[in-house]
Amino acid sequence: MITLCTIEEKDKALNYLESRFGLEPILFSDYEFYISQKDRVHICQKKEFKGIKPIACGMLIVRIRGMIKPSTNLFQLFGDKITKNIVNVSKEEVISFMGGNDLPYVSQNNEVTDGFVMIKYLNFNIGCGLLSRGNIKNMVPIVKKLEIKFL
Repeated sequence: MITLCTIEEKDKALNYLESRFGLEPILFSDYEFYISQKDRVHICQKKEFKGIKPIACGMLIVRIRGMIKPSTNLFQLFGDKITKNIVNVSKEEVISFMGGNDLPYVSQNNEVTDGFVMIKYLNFNIGCGLLSRGNIKNMVPIVKKLEIKFL
């Protein structure tokens, strides 16, 4: 079942998105925040569910159980507003990453820090990776991975 987020749950998600990725909370002012099992935070347009207890609603943006984890959906929809912790990859790297592989990472500046990062190829917001000790672990869901033959 899904319920409205408490103020604390919503603030936890918004504070993380602002501090880690530079996403201003105002971007989400037109959305209602819901929480489902396993502390998955979803957003959807503000509306009332009269007499209905929805099982799912909207789009998953973060998981807040333990370590906060952003979703690939978040990056693909709001990625153009992200200003921090972006890793730009080459053609060969995006092909490998979308195939499900992890990537080595050599820092080119100090703006990208260990933790979750948005993977970007040219103007395309690809998805989520977890940067740790010079390696980016692929966090794209299996259902969104694909073999790229032409790019």
